[in-house]
Amino acid sequence: MKLTLAAVTVGIAVAGSFSAKALTYTDIQYRHAYVVEGGKAITGRFDIVNPGSSSYSISGYGSENGTFNDAGGYVLGTDLFSLVASFYIRDDSTDSQGKREKVDINLGGGPQEVNNLNLVNGGKTYISFGGSSALLTLLESHGTLRYRIEAQKGDFKLEYAMLNASTEPLLASASQRVPDGGVTLGLLGFSLLGLFGAARTINSKE
Repeated sequence: MKLTLAAVTVGIAVAGSFSAKALTYTDIQYRHAYVVEGGKAITGRFDIVNPGSSSYSISGYGSENGTFNDAGGYVLGTDLFSLVASFYIRDDSTDSQGKREKVDINLGGGPQEVNNLNLVNGGKTYISFGGSSALLTLLESHGTLRYRIEAQKGDFKLEYAMLNASTEPLLASASQRVPDGGVTLGLLGFSLLGLFGAARTINSKE
């Protein structure tokens, strides 16, 4: 019985040693920038090495509400598994010309993301999208990622911009994480199989 308990303890310790803690880096920015059709684009840069120490409580965006804090300290060259760029946009006022807002978002110099907003009377919307492998490589190399936003139609305000990057997958809501895919449980299972094998060997000798 003492051997059995020791084997179980070792099995759990080995499995736990392979379950590394994932790291998530965040840069949340309050822009409050007015964007108008035919006007100057809004540009910015996300930084997960030194994002600052900002903390913002966002409301009016439904399930995307919450309090978000800067979390930096990324070491250049560290493998990143995923990133999510998020933009919180509010209609400036009622559009007397009946135009529906359309926003172009460019992240890291890649292809533009075009979104029809359909905002009226100060309505709010939330746009987020994940990054390609090229953007992940760019972020790993520099720790920063530039963005550019312009109005293709109508006008609106960019209230907040946020980047989340993680060493494991990110869900649609950038603040959440997913499990480790069962690696820890798998290692524990192998340890337990070894335990049963050892127990059978001992019983056969008695």
